[in-house]
Amino acid sequence: MKKIFLVILAAVAAAGCSFQGPKKTAVLCGTSMIFSMVKDCGAGLKNSLLIPSEVCPGGYDLKPGDAEKIKEAAIFIIHPYQKDLADRAAKINPAIKTVVIATDDLTIPENYFRGLQETAAALCTAFPPKSGEIINSMNANISAIRERVIDDSAYLMKLKAKKIKVVSCAFQAEGAKYLGFDVLYVFGDVEKLRPKDINDAVAAGRRGASFIISNLTGTQDASADAINRGLRIKKIILSTFPGVSSGTDSLFLQLWEYNLSMIKAAAGN
Repeated sequence: MKKIFLVILAAVAAAGCSFQGPKKTAVLCGTSMIFSMVKDCGAGLKNSLLIPSEVCPGGYDLKPGDAEKIKEAAIFIIHPYQKDLADRAAKINPAIKTVVIATDDLTIPENYFRGLQETAAALCTAFPPKSGEIINSMNANISAIRERVIDDSAYLMKLKAKKIKVVSCAFQAEGAKYLGFDVLYVFGDVEKLRPKDINDAVAAGRRGASFIISNLTGTQDASADAINRGLRIKKIILSTFPGVSSGTDSLFLQLWEYNLSMIKAAAGN
């Protein structure tokens, strides 16, 4: 954690001693996962969400009401696949600063921590006077999440020992491996799904898959249904993005608990 602190301090120092900070203090978040990370950094920043958690961010079109959020924001934090949104946002607010969170598969706790560190570094650079609050809040939330994951470690070890085979959508494949599943085949969006892909997925699944893992948003659930016509196994629908609530707990923990409850309902305790 000391190393993280030093990296963030270096980012703040790079902003320059004469940096006065942006006049605006609002942070615009590309997804609810990024919203969660900004929330976990605290510091009383105004945190607004562009794309609701129940909407797939891929191919999202800006709505009339989004323009006001973009105009009010000093910084726009996004995933790599949202760069086209950043380009459109810059046309509405040329002063907005875009930050891309490079870490992927943020439903995995360790990856979430890395994404949280990236977010904290960006916020410390944008709002230097709030750096101490940001770092303290980040550390507190990492500790809380880690404690909860440790509490669940016995179940995860038991799940891994079962060596349950699954067919998984791409959005959830790395998370499924982390949770202990043996992923036999990974499929993508229905728009790119060819008959050969379906046949290959079914053939892989017939090598002992107990479940097909799908995603709550996007078109990969339609792919799961197409493949499962040939497998007829139980489908587990997990989520990539947390819902947004006004509570004090990390939204990541809500997502973790939801996904784990879906797995327990299918695979047992």
